[in-house]
Amino acid sequence: MASPVKTYRGNRASDVDAMFNEIARSLDARSEDESNESTNRGLLEDKQVVEPLSELIGIDPSVYRQINAALKAGSRHIMFYGPPGTGKTTIAQRVAGEISEQWKLITGSSDFTSQDVLGGYIPLADGKLKFFPGVLLENFDRPLIFDELNRCDIDKVIGPLFSVLSGQSTVLPYLSDPNDPESSRVEIRPKGTSNPPASYSPSSKWMIIATINSIDKASLYQMSYALTRRFAWIYVAEPSDADAFLREYLSRDLASEIPATSRSPLAEVWSAINDVRPIGAAPIIDVIRYVLGEVDGFDFFAPTDEEGLSMPLLDALSVYVFPMLDGILRDESDSLRDKIADALKLSQDARMLLSSRLIQLSI
Repeated sequence: MASPVKTYRGNRASDVDAMFNEIARSLDARSEDESNESTNRGLLEDKQVVEPLSELIGIDPSVYRQINAALKAGSRHIMFYGPPGTGKTTIAQRVAGEISEQWKLITGSSDFTSQDVLGGYIPLADGKLKFFPGVLLENFDRPLIFDELNRCDIDKVIGPLFSVLSGQSTVLPYLSDPNDPESSRVEIRPKGTSNPPASYSPSSKWMIIATINSIDKASLYQMSYALTRRFAWIYVAEPSDADAFLREYLSRDLASEIPATSRSPLAEVWSAINDVRPIGAAPIIDVIRYVLGEVDGFDFFAPTDEEGLSMPLLDALSVYVFPMLDGILRDESDSLRDKIADALKLSQDARMLLSSRLIQLSI
């Protein structure tokens, strides 16, 4: 909403004083905007490098290279996307922590509305209304991690921020005082001074860091191309070498001695699954912990036999991994059944059980 044009009469001393005061306020605001812009540039240009996380194994070095390049280039908003279980949220938390010690994480939900995220009217006990800021405006002074962003109607809940993400102001359809029809509308500015509830402006440390699971990308809410290009998109893939990941994880976290030559049957299964539908390391780590809880000292690099060692792995895969394969094609199901059965050396009965489970997941 454009501000009304003000006129001043030069023959009135009061109008002349008011005019000069208005000019002074405008110059002060411009100076503050330039100061904030300089602060934003300094935050990104002087940013220390986001180092690889030691607790995350198998992350491609390009992920950290792209993070640092995006920050240095001035990108204010980052989207991490890829298969589930690859460490996207953990990386997002590290980036947010490097920007500010104070950051906020929320998880997307289909129940989210624009009021939840940006704000809206809420009735008070006396029957009056008041504008309350949503979670985003409440955290305009820090990085906001929006985990699983596509679980909410993205353009609907953050669409009004499009102008702000583009470096422009926007006006919300709310009065700063809903009980006064002459009050100004709530305004969101890309930079400047906040004056709640009439106006809100992000600090130099505010940024949106979002995550999306690529498996869900087609089945959940989509993001418009216009909003998409306001983010730097960084793909976080599954480990490229399943066997190398298992060797490093088991030797480091479980202090297990790994034979140099043998290949883990679990790595063969994981690789076969990734050919159909990539998944990250987190579900595989759950499989390892499940098996170790069932069989003390289980050797993940020993050949599985038909009697005892294959079934704990098959049970764990059924509990943690197979549900993530829902919707695979029937020919993919048949191919995957054969590869898993061969890798685990399943008995005929176990093979039939596996086949039935995968058929149930296929379409």
